Amino acid sequence: MQVLQRGLRDSHQMFLQPPKCECCSDCRRVRQRLAASFQSMAAWYECWEHITSQQLQAVRRGEPPPAMPFPHFELRLPPDVPEQLPPSVDRCFRCQHNLDYYLHKEEELRAEEAAYGDEPVGV
Repeated sequence: MQVLQRGLRDSHQMFLQPPKCECCSDCRRVRQRLAASFQSMAAWYECWEHITSQQLQAVRRGEPPPAMPFPHFELRLPPDVPEQLPPSVDRCFRCQHNLDYYLHKEEELRAEEAAYGDEPVGV
């Protein structure tokens, strides 16, 4: 879990850097959007790791795992970056693929959160 968090944080930092080459005219906007996604996913996984480690510690002590709320995925976007980038004919395949992939990952986290609803984890 920590490796995943570190990878997301590193990706966040990498995508904040100016690209070495701009593959398309939409490259900077896509990179900013992906950086926000990486940062938000890393925060979600940190919360999930905290919940699971608290529950594991309780089980190791012979106690029932504490009921904790399922983590909320909160996308934190800079003011100039929209949540949904509009389609662009100026976006290359690689940028579109990366954008689609991470938007799908965000939706998976939201769907998992919706499946739990207000039900606490560990009950």
